[in-house]
Amino acid sequence: MEPDKPLRLEDAVELNPTHHFRWEEPQQAYVLLYPEGIVKC
Repeated sequence: MEPDKPLRLEDAVELNPTHHFRWEEPQQAYVLLYPEGIVKC
């Protein structure tokens, strides 16, 4: 995806219901939580 192009519906992704993408204040970052662990974004 290019930074100066607007988002389109085709750019969206669907996460598995067991995965959560959210802001974590203690880490001051977005994280992807899943049953096996965590990914800091």
